[in-house]
Amino acid sequence: MKKSFTLIEVVISIVLLSIIVVFLSKSLYITEKSNKFFKLQLEEKIDINEIKDIIFKDIIYSYELKNLNDDNNKNTIFSLK
Repeated sequence: MKKSFTLIEVVISIVLLSIIVVFLSKSLYITEKSNKFFKLQLEEKIDINEIKDIIFKDIIYSYELKNLNDDNNKNTIFSLK
């Protein structure tokens, strides 16, 4: 006598596999959606940090220019007051 699967066993296996695939696909969708959200958040943070760096450098350079101008003005007649 040959050993083989019955039709009921095959159908039950297919149903169980289908349920597993549905849950996995839902999980994959949620993961993808979460990744998109966090990618946008990260890009915003990167942009904010770049803006902070630009502002910081502007402030530092303006301070250096002010000091340079102050040093140059010490040798003029207006600085004798």
